[in-house]
Amino acid sequence: MGRRGAAALLRPAATGLFAVLLPLVSACSAPVPGPEPGDWLVIPVSSEPESLNFVLAGNTPAKWIGRLVADSLVDHDENLRLVPRLAASWEFSDDQRTLTFRLRDGVRWHDGAPFRAEDVVFTYERIVDPASGPNSKRSQFREVERVEAPDHRTVRVTYGQPYAAALYAWQIPILPKHIFESEDFLTSSYNRRPVGTGPYRFVEWKTARQVVLEANRDYWGIRPSLDRIVFRIIPSRNTQYQALLAGEVDLAVLPPERWQELRDRSEPGPWKFYRYSALRIAYIAWNGNGDHAALADPRVRRAFTLLIDRREFVERVMLGFGEIAASPFHPAHSAHDPDLAPLPHDPQEAGRLLDAAGWKIPAGGGFREKDGDRLGFRLLTSSGTDWQEKFSVLLQESFGRAGVEVRIRRVEYTALAAQVRKGAYEAAVSTWGLDIDPDPFPFAHSSQIGGGWNLAAYRNAEVDRLLEEGRRILDSDRRDQIFREIGDILARDQPYTFLFFFSVPLAIDSRFENVKFSPLGFFDWYPGILDWYVPEGRRKYGRSGSGQARSPDADRDQMN
Repeated sequence: MGRRGAAALLRPAATGLFAVLLPLVSACSAPVPGPEPGDWLVIPVSSEPESLNFVLAGNTPAKWIGRLVADSLVDHDENLRLVPRLAASWEFSDDQRTLTFRLRDGVRWHDGAPFRAEDVVFTYERIVDPASGPNSKRSQFREVERVEAPDHRTVRVTYGQPYAAALYAWQIPILPKHIFESEDFLTSSYNRRPVGTGPYRFVEWKTARQVVLEANRDYWGIRPSLDRIVFRIIPSRNTQYQALLAGEVDLAVLPPERWQELRDRSEPGPWKFYRYSALRIAYIAWNGNGDHAALADPRVRRAFTLLIDRREFVERVMLGFGEIAASPFHPAHSAHDPDLAPLPHDPQEAGRLLDAAGWKIPAGGGFREKDGDRLGFRLLTSSGTDWQEKFSVLLQESFGRAGVEVRIRRVEYTALAAQVRKGAYEAAVSTWGLDIDPDPFPFAHSSQIGGGWNLAAYRNAEVDRLLEEGRRILDSDRRDQIFREIGDILARDQPYTFLFFFSVPLAIDSRFENVKFSPLGFFDWYPGILDWYVPEGRRKYGRSGSGQARSPDADRDQMN
């Protein structure tokens, strides 16, 4: 069977989130053949992994490495649909409170030990144990009452009540119980030399230099075609760009202007150019806690959105690398409503709304007033972020023409985040990385005001009711309809102005074939880069025709 046919077997037959899956690979979990293996992929990352203990780690390099060294029970494909990984199948009980996974047979850890259900229970216990220290995964299991292993191939998860996001939580790397149970979890030597069941094995971690993985030729699933993946630690984006030009790395995320410059230069280089619409949204939060009377009025917030020419900003400043947003639901989300259009740029309608709200321009001109107060606000924005600095200036100019005073305050990002979380702001420009699960509960439910992510202090009883219903309904079609109803209400009330989804520009060495993207990029989905390959005549690393081994380090040393 060819790679494409075998990969199709890993897709669930039904698109509903909670369909029961039948076993989708053979009982022995034989490796799936692919193109003839060869070559390496060298990826620049901006920081050191926090840890290679995949429960403790949270930054991007650690997550990427975790996806290759380890496996999760379930994963998602390029269209954000759930697909099986270590779980061959799953089902919910009639009362929807018990989720049972059947695990694949024949899966082994990289040290040869068999993978068992007890490893899943162990991983869950480490995540929820406060002694494991803070980790971002713990909140995903708040609804869980217990996790059990009735036998080596079965995992049973019991929830206090039906929980719609149950399956999403199990997209976590599973840890080997037999290794960690004999060592201190926080200080184990295996936190720097992980053992997994995944498609790549750990080779080395040279601090401040690189992490190297090599293909696991005994992998139970889609057998990787690339011999090695090298994560080169290069903190500076500019240095990453120079490394791309020098051939020291195989890809780079580029600023839009450099992407265009490189793509359009007279002598084409050895790259292909890609762009994808990411699960990342830019927004303005309007603080509706009542301290600023105007911002508590949905007519004023709606008018402010109408004053923003988002399309012109995306075209002029972002060079087209953005997609105007009508709601927090990305077009790739099943909850996205294609009939919900973004509010247009309409200064005249904005003026009518502000007049109706009592904020009128004085007879002599100038800023709008109401009961002796001037209409304006302080806009908090991140210093050193090019698009935010340009956006705040354009917003200040356009609002000024409409009689609204905008006072810009630029602060370092961590200070901005702290002030916004405390509610110590009037309006703020920032970004969110969106989840695969489109549930907007964290930033729209009133229980998340103060300490949560409802930064706008938004209160709406109907939205609260719908959000709570959406968390308990396992019917994916009904859940999507609930989220669309919420999207309509948010579009009316405008507690946030959702500006645009970011498009990401990349250049990738042209020797790689079968390169695909999802809204999470080239990496954070399955099979992702497992499908990449390099035809034999175009390979750069590994064994050359003379039989001599070549490596990225050797090439870099020769250049220097």
